[in-house]
Amino acid sequence: MEELIEITFEEVKLESLTHLLVAFASGSTLLNYDVASDPFDETLVDLKDESKLLTALSLLTNYAIYFNFPEFEFAGLALSAVGIQVFGYNGKLDLNIIFDYNLTTNKVSIPSLQAWASLIAVQSNAKTYFCGLEPAVNLNTRFFTEDILGPLG
Repeated sequence: MEELIEITFEEVKLESLTHLLVAFASGSTLLNYDVASDPFDETLVDLKDESKLLTALSLLTNYAIYFNFPEFEFAGLALSAVGIQVFGYNGKLDLNIIFDYNLTTNKVSIPSLQAWASLIAVQSNAKTYFCGLEPAVNLNTRFFTEDILGPLG
């Protein structure tokens, strides 16, 4: 049975997000990605070129991008089958990181995951962040909201 964990970072800054996405890709294996938006040239999304990615995302207004990483490693945490979602709406950006806990080879503790999420929140200039079973927006299945443990923490 899947046990999807979602970490949400709300209202991240565009420049910080593009830097993070390039950093995510540099130590990970990207299988594919999909852009849901008004007509858009998907070839502009290049996770190896931060300035090209910044330009591409600056052209979009309301959109969703899903990145599929079979192997993902960032800041000392290695995960399998990671989905990265970027949502652009009303001039704001949210970032979601989703993974199946059962597929992780090295099980990560909630305090370690919280510290890792805190690092990403700082690097993305997120207004707030939280983590829980998907959907993490559900307060009853939260592991944490920023530095405060939730019901499952």
